[in-house]
Amino acid sequence: MNARVAVCCALLLVAVPAGEAQVVRHFVVRTAASSNNQTFTFEDESSLTPAKRLSTFDAGAYAELFPTTHFSLILGAEYQLRGVGTAVEYFSYQYLERVRRERKIGYIAVPLLLKYRAEGETVTPYVLSGPYLGCPVLDSYGESVSSDSWVVGATIGGGMEIHGLLPTTMMVDVRYMHDLTDTYQIWEDGVDVKGNAFDFGIGVAF
Repeated sequence: MNARVAVCCALLLVAVPAGEAQVVRHFVVRTAASSNNQTFTFEDESSLTPAKRLSTFDAGAYAELFPTTHFSLILGAEYQLRGVGTAVEYFSYQYLERVRRERKIGYIAVPLLLKYRAEGETVTPYVLSGPYLGCPVLDSYGESVSSDSWVVGATIGGGMEIHGLLPTTMMVDVRYMHDLTDTYQIWEDGVDVKGNAFDFGIGVAF
């Protein structure tokens, strides 16, 4: 686990130049309310019961780099808890009975996003999109177990920068994140699971 955290932090640190105002537009501390879900791919789709969404909070920070008139690049690190609100039930061919599966995984996610801004005096709308890499640092599946999976996904979203309301710029945005690789697999039953989440975030720039 410590090695994964170190790798994620290193990706962030080596890519952010220090002390170059023309390279770093600003740093942002962000927190978000998150609505998470998981999609189960299973041979017998009819036996799956629907899962309820899991509500959590995310927290992290990012740097906005290489600004031009309208574009900039976002590189950050954020803790996210993925999972479902209730266990999913299906018929297991391994155990020849209906089983309930639930797993929550905490990630350090490292997004790399392209941001487009429509400059304004008080409000600056923006859209952003790009990939992220998630490394698991917390894994709970009944008993606590270790997860060796790294997740690659994509983010799309939009929001606004608000100037003048606070001594510094405030960010408000909505993001949708979708895992492109399996969040995890239930090997004994041949079940593949992918996560997705809606984030409703607020941040403060420095």
